Amino acid sequence: MTSAARRRAPLKFHPTLRWEPLKTSIKYQSPSRSVLSCTSNQFKCRNGECIDGSKHCDGVLDCRDRSDEYGCPCREYQFECSAGYCVDLSRRCDGYIDCFGGKDEENCIGTSMRYYLLYYLASRASKLRKS
Repeated sequence: MTSAARRRAPLKFHPTLRWEPLKTSIKYQSPSRSVLSCTSNQFKCRNGECIDGSKHCDGVLDCRDRSDEYGCPCREYQFECSAGYCVDLSRRCDGYIDCFGGKDEENCIGTSMRYYLLYYLASRASKLRKS
């Protein structure tokens, strides 16, 4: 490399603008409500989040990791998922997968979106063959 190539071209700035290094730091703060320890009337989720103790095993997913409903006995109005938690019976065969693995949508007759879609596609195919 020649000495001319090593030289830097002078930069021209507007007279009222100045270059100053940015003096900022970024600190990560978890968006969860996690704390080091929960109070005696709280339930500690697996991810460290604390929720009100009355929300543990109440049939509603309150922990972001769903651990507040894991391993709870299902109530009479609930369906047991194979993943170890319960969902409301109204979610069974509603066309939406609520259980891991889709157990709540298995063995559904006529009400599942999957069966409706298969029926619709089959009927369209038979109409196209007749045309």
